[in-house]
Amino acid sequence: MKKLIVFVIFIICCSNIKAQQTKKDIISDIISHVNPDTIYSYIEHLQNYVTRDANMGNRKQIANWIKNKFISYGYTAELDSFQSELFSVLKWQYNVVAHKIGSVQPDKSIIIGGHYDSRSYTADAPGADDNASGVAGVLEAARAIANQGYQSNFTLKFVAFAAEEYGLFGSKYMADKAKNNNDVIEMMINCDMISHEPDTNHLNWKFLLMDSVSSPAWLLSFARNVNQNYTNLIAIDSSITYGDSDHTSFINDGYPAIWLFEHNICPFIHSEHDSIKYCNKNYAAIITKLATAMILKGDYQFLDVPNAQLNNELLLLYPNPTSDLINIYIYMI
Repeated sequence: MKKLIVFVIFIICCSNIKAQQTKKDIISDIISHVNPDTIYSYIEHLQNYVTRDANMGNRKQIANWIKNKFISYGYTAELDSFQSELFSVLKWQYNVVAHKIGSVQPDKSIIIGGHYDSRSYTADAPGADDNASGVAGVLEAARAIANQGYQSNFTLKFVAFAAEEYGLFGSKYMADKAKNNNDVIEMMINCDMISHEPDTNHLNWKFLLMDSVSSPAWLLSFARNVNQNYTNLIAIDSSITYGDSDHTSFINDGYPAIWLFEHNICPFIHSEHDSIKYCNKNYAAIITKLATAMILKGDYQFLDVPNAQLNNELLLLYPNPTSDLINIYIYMI
């Protein structure tokens, strides 16, 4: 009988190797559809508003354009409105939230987001790198996943945050609401400034994993692993020394969050010179592929692990139920 059990386990383990290869192929196929030219077109459109300052009157127009993009990809999308005080005046702001309901654990979510507002301390605020590039990455991740008909296990949320430049207002509103509702967020990925890379040799491309101090160690390790398997950029652990971004709102409310950030920080942010001519669409596409692969791998790796005890062995299985992947661990106890 023991020999039979060993034989069955061997067959299952062999099947698991094949299933994992299949899952990796699925992720590789989806991220291969991330298109640098599409990302460029998003950045260009957002830049052409001239300013996206949260204090200006075009903020709802911009939010609706982003919302309609998500809807065109097949997502349910809405403006989640809230008020924030800017220069002692309460003003309505508009987070854009698109989602796809999960098929296994729909009450849990993975979030990818980036802020769509811009700010300049000089004149106009085209905000191409900061942060039309991040919004472009979020839109393109959503498009690539939807176009391949991927059915997620968790609910996937794609968010364009409002009023980041004035104090993380949009992300704080969303994170606080999630905490108050006891929502379960498996991972939040923040895309903020992902396009400035003047080096044309992709073998030299680096990115910053933020924040090496406040983001959980397991999430930093997860991001490094996904990068090695799917994009192979040079990952640099870093921490915030001069500013902040929307992942912090989620970390402050107890959620695991991480910021994917360009290594060669654009010197023109918060000025009229932050234009698309300083954006590298291919570099932005690689970081978008990384973010997309993190979503997809997390969508099956983070599923709950049910436990079953068989005599003197502990059997761990995940995910359950499964489609094309099951991980089996047997421990002697």
